[in-house]
Amino acid sequence: MSQVHIAQWVNPTQNTDGTAFASTDFAGIQIEIDGQPAVSVPEASEITSFDLSTLAIWSTLKSGSHTATLAITNKEGNTSAFSAVATFPILAVPMAPTGLTVA
Repeated sequence: MSQVHIAQWVNPTQNTDGTAFASTDFAGIQIEIDGQPAVSVPEASEITSFDLSTLAIWSTLKSGSHTATLAITNKEGNTSAFSAVATFPILAVPMAPTGLTVA
């Protein structure tokens, strides 16, 4: 069974100048894994979750603890600061058995 890691978040309700950030202003997300850009997803409608295991970088992650951060982009092309860091584990996968014989 493969590991699935669903990132979930709460989108902002205000812009940095105090004006309202409406769901109609939402234009996408940017995700960083271990401090490296992982994906920029343009999205026509507001989303609040993403399956991290679908990212190309996923297959390069070694077992252990990793971090994810997220930023929101609005329709004017402005991007928020990145969120607080969230940590998640990648569990070790056993090697295939060896020495199989059939008599």
